[in-house]
Amino acid sequence: MNQLVSYLSVFEKISLSEMNSIKLMNRQDTKYAFHESKLAAILADLPASYKILEIEGHRIASYE
Repeated sequence: MNQLVSYLSVFEKISLSEMNSIKLMNRQDTKYAFHESKLAAILADLPASYKILEIEGHRIASYE
């Protein structure tokens, strides 16, 4: 988990209030399956194009 936190720390953050200005209903999601050993390389290519939601200082949240 500490390694994941490290990978995510390089992303620019976005807050919940900033998310209000983003149209999430007009999006297309694409999902990919890959081995966890590829995660670091994949995440290294993304910070220039993506932000990460940060809530109360946390960038990782459970999903139910």
